[in-house]
Order: sequence, then structure tokens, then C-alpha cells
Amino acid sequence: MCHSDIAVPPSDSLWISSAKVYRNSQVRVDVQASNAMASLGFIVPFSWEGPLSLSLDSASTAGLRTSDFSFVSYPPFPGNPKAAAYKLMAPDTSMWIESGSGPIISLYFSVPNLPSGIEDSINSITIEQLETEIEGITIDPLFYEVCGGYTPPTILSGSIGLGCCDLPGDADLSGDVNVADATFIVKFIFLSGAAPPCNDQADAEGGNEVNVADATYIVKYIFQNGLPPICGTTGA
Repeated sequence: MCHSDIAVPPSDSLWISSAKVYRNSQVRVDVQASNAMASLGFIVPFSWEGPLSLSLDSASTAGLRTSDFSFVSYPPFPGNPKAAAYKLMAPDTSMWIESGSGPIISLYFSVPNLPSGIEDSINSITIEQLETEIEGITIDPLFYEVCGGYTPPTILSGSIGLGCCDLPGDADLSGDVNVADATFIVKFIFLSGAAPPCNDQADAEGGNEVNVADATYIVKYIFQNGLPPICGTTGA
């Protein structure tokens, strides 16, 4: 498993995917790792800041590359409630993950029901060294390698932005979901009508774009007991 013929392996890297959250809801953010060598574990320290008052609810490795790994959280960081760190380790030395790239832990944040007027607000999430005053140590981002030792990865920050979707399906922003929203979407698509003020709100069926399927979805919801609209993921 240790390849001595690799003179200069690719740089190990650790980064956080960016995401969008809606008021009074929860968002999942994946921490991604690219490991050049087979790895037995990772340390992921991170902090977040910004105007959205995000709170970290939980973390999970279910369905990820590290689904068989155990993970523990470090104690709270004194004076820094917006910081956390996790250590992920293989159950034994035969349960490494091969070199590759992909998510290793999912973080779940929630945002309170904030007032309007901060639609462009962004919270940054940064993987960084974190110092704990209680134990007097600095927790570094690290990869534990099967071949022995560890490497500090290249790190990249992510962000969480506040989406504009407050009432899914309310394409015309009237404050209600009704047949007028379906008509609004049809006019936008076929008759050069006004664009939706919030694409994610008009993308009622979550197809990543605003199209006639969203109008149909809204009509079924209103008249045929269909599923309720959801906030789309168009990114606008």
C-alpha cells in the first residue's frame, strides 16, 4: 500500500463545499478531502462567522467515504462558540480509505427565522488551526497516512449564503401560493413575461430550473392534493 515510487505525490487538500440555506431551516455542508495516499484518519478543525447567526446542530459520516470511521468532537473552544473540530479514524489499520477525493463528514447548520433585508448575507466557513485554552494545544488539520506519519493538507474555505426562498411556489411574490403563480411561470417561459423575483421560490418542484413543470406542479398542489412546493436549488 505504500508506494515508494511516488516521488512527489499530489497535494492533500481539505475543503468545505458552499451551500445555500433558507430562513428557519437547516442546511448540510460537506467537508471534502483529497488524499494522495491511503489514509487512516483526518482531523477537521473549522470555524464560521457572518451575519446569519448559524448554529452547528450535528455531524455525520453516513453514506460518505468515511462511513466506517469513528468520529469524535473536541471539547468546546473557550471564548469561541463558533468553532468546532472532529477527529475521524478508521476502526483498525486494515480499514483505510484509498487515495481519492470526496466528502468525509457532513455538517448540519441551522439558521433562525431572520428578518428580511439580508438576502445577500454570507457566512464564511473556514478550516483552520484552532487553539483550545483548556488543554493549551493547537488542533491542526491533518491526514493520517497508512504509510506512517501525517501530512498537513492544503485548505480552502467555504460559505453559506442565505437564499431568497421564504414561501416555496410563490413565483410572483404575492405572499400566497395560488394559480396566479402557475400563470406567472407560464407567461415567463412562453410569453416573455417578467422573470421570477426569486428563482428558487419559483422552482417549485426542485428541478434546478424554472420551467413549465413548476407550473404543473403548483396546479396539482392546489387542485389535486399534490405535494407541496419546495425551495429550488437554482442558485438565484
